[in-house]
Amino acid sequence: MALFLAGVPLSYTYIVYGVTYLTKYIHFAYSEATFITFIASAVYLVLTLPFAYLTDIIGRKPIVLAGLIGEAILVFPFYFLIVKYPFFIVVLTFYIIEETLHAIYNGAYGQMLAEIFPTVSRYTGVAFSYNLGVAILGGFTPFIVTYLIATLKTPLAPIYWLFPLIVIPIILVALLYKETKGIDLSTFIE
Repeated sequence: MALFLAGVPLSYTYIVYGVTYLTKYIHFAYSEATFITFIASAVYLVLTLPFAYLTDIIGRKPIVLAGLIGEAILVFPFYFLIVKYPFFIVVLTFYIIEETLHAIYNGAYGQMLAEIFPTVSRYTGVAFSYNLGVAILGGFTPFIVTYLIATLKTPLAPIYWLFPLIVIPIILVALLYKETKGIDLSTFIE
């Protein structure tokens, strides 16, 4: 669960690969693509901390699930609409919505990731799962998405990489994560 929580390739697909995707497949100017990803990243930066704080009030599980379920729902219209309507304002709006959902998820999953592991192995568990998840599932994203687009010959191909990697953590969190809101983690050993 920790590996998949850390490895959801949202930033790697929408922001890191986003400039390449928008310039090569949607035919935006480089300056427009970087502006869109910059604005979306700024929205993400501003909203992540408030959503992290909200996890102390509501709990980690509902916030993580809300962000991930929102991302799973958005991934299809995001790609279908920006391919069909490649207008600056449409793409910018979808990027802002996506990064808002990403902020919801990302603001909560860090605490969740730490709370999966018992206190005695927390640092090792978080470091190992985070770095492995990010390296494998996130780091290879630009290569995988480029390969999928070239192989399937459609700019909609990122959906095939993103959607399963959003749904898997939804299932794992829904079934396996025990909410830790209000629990003293120094006594938490499961």
